[in-house]
Amino acid sequence: MRTADPMGPTRIVPFAGGDRSLPSLALGGITAFARSRPGLGGVFRFVPQMTELAELESLLRSDSSPIVLLLSNYLWTAATNLQASALAAEVAPGSVTVHGGPHTPHYSGDNRRYFEMHSHVDVTVRQEGELTTARILSAFAEAGRVDASVLAALNVPGCTVRTPTGLHRADDVERIDDLSVLPSAYLGGELSHLTPERWMFGIIETNRGCPYGCTYCDWGQATLSRVRKFPLERVLAEIDWLVDHRVATIFIADANFGIFGRDVEIADHIARRRNETGYPRHAIATFTKNTNRHVRDHRDLDLGRHLGGGRAVDADDRSRDAVDGPAAEHPHRAIRGAQRRVRGARPTRGVRPHRWPAGFDGRFVPP
Repeated sequence: MRTADPMGPTRIVPFAGGDRSLPSLALGGITAFARSRPGLGGVFRFVPQMTELAELESLLRSDSSPIVLLLSNYLWTAATNLQASALAAEVAPGSVTVHGGPHTPHYSGDNRRYFEMHSHVDVTVRQEGELTTARILSAFAEAGRVDASVLAALNVPGCTVRTPTGLHRADDVERIDDLSVLPSAYLGGELSHLTPERWMFGIIETNRGCPYGCTYCDWGQATLSRVRKFPLERVLAEIDWLVDHRVATIFIADANFGIFGRDVEIADHIARRRNETGYPRHAIATFTKNTNRHVRDHRDLDLGRHLGGGRAVDADDRSRDAVDGPAAEHPHRAIRGAQRRVRGARPTRGVRPHRWPAGFDGRFVPP
């Protein structure tokens, strides 16, 4: 465990390993939420999100004040994020590294091995990161120092912490039921400095959660979680932001786009903005699972062709209690409505593999 330093002008550094063409919406949302918490803005200095190791190293060597390094691990960022974490431990030993995201092991045994393999990892966060990260920073502010042991002493939910005596795993954090409390990373300017017009795609969350229990998928994490919706006005405003910043591709990150009736309006809005401006040029979505083969096949031929090539997955293991609204009984209604309306967006036939960060094993058909 590294030596704790007295609280100075502590910098919060979100780092998304890779390049500027694929920034982290998750980290943008986490820092936007943390900025909005009372008392944190006066204690911490939030650095704009970084994506390149050289940029991070320059920051670390610029002065000796501790940092809190926030890392959101996905398949395409995990390797570079570990390098960034090791760099922080070497160059700025008063810092704390915080790893979250779906590529950070959640289960206790796997998580323990992760700490054993990577001595520079101080904290891991599981599940949604906004509340946990804000509480981590609040704990540091309350203690007056940046020290991971503080988190163990306060038993901050949702994280596992390396301490001098071993690992401390707190209880899971509660889910965020009201997503309207989360500020938008786009509308709040968290990602504006990363040249949006050059992004591979801009990600949109219209909801969180998944009512299905697919064993191979981390989305629902086998919890059959209730689907919670972001305010529609926010979703449409974020689409407008991406269009206004000439982002070529919109990626709808829902587990089941089309499960709610309002998804028709969202699809309409994307198509309408493309007709008005030429953007987005492509749209991608993962569509709702449905065992009705007729609807599924029709969706592949229609929505899949016009909104970005989605693939159907049968998922018999579901919980209708996890979905609210009329779509819980008839999720195909939203799909059929969108099929009739979405005609504007060109199909996303794929992204050239050489454009993906090193280490990403994606398979795409070249356009």
